[in-house]
Amino acid sequence: TDPVDVAAHLKLMGESLCNIGMRLQETKGHMAVQGGLSVLLDSLICACGPLMCLTQQLYELNGCDRNTHAKTLDNIAYIMPGL
Repeated sequence: TDPVDVAAHLKLMGESLCNIGMRLQETKGHMAVQGGLSVLLDSLICACGPLMCLTQQLYELNGCDRNTHAKTLDNIAYIMPGL
């Protein structure tokens, strides 16, 4: 739940999206576009969780305890696209 953890999650997600993007460029067709949209929506969810952990850095924004942030990061690892 530290900023380093957030950076690691976002880095993994970025690498994963690059790999998925390269595979989507190789395939053409309607199915690839629909799959790409699903991946983008999953990625949006996966990006919001780690960014939420940054709220604990400011007292005024800290709405969740550290345990909740840790569980969120763990759960996001299951739905992160491409892993």
